[in-house]
Amino acid sequence: MGVEYKIVVELPSEDIAEKILGRAGGGAGRKGASGFDFRSPGNSGQMPDAIASVEPYGFYFCSFSGINGLSAEVLGFIVAAAAAYGTVLVEDLE
Repeated sequence: MGVEYKIVVELPSEDIAEKILGRAGGGAGRKGASGFDFRSPGNSGQMPDAIASVEPYGFYFCSFSGINGLSAEVLGFIVAAAAAYGTVLVEDLE
């Protein structure tokens, strides 16, 4: 599938988590039924560069393009923004 991470953090609300994802990647994410899809301008393929969703533990993140470019930017932003609310633990799900 892709490179998957569980980003564990206690956030004050789901609304704050949604706002973090909405700003990630410079606002490049498109919100869908199961979370946000992030697609770089040059990606016209079937799969986005990455996806992220709000989960009870924090966030789920999956990169389909390796951890570089837009995927790395989105992951870094999520972790940094979440750290403003407490300790963040990033778990590799492989």
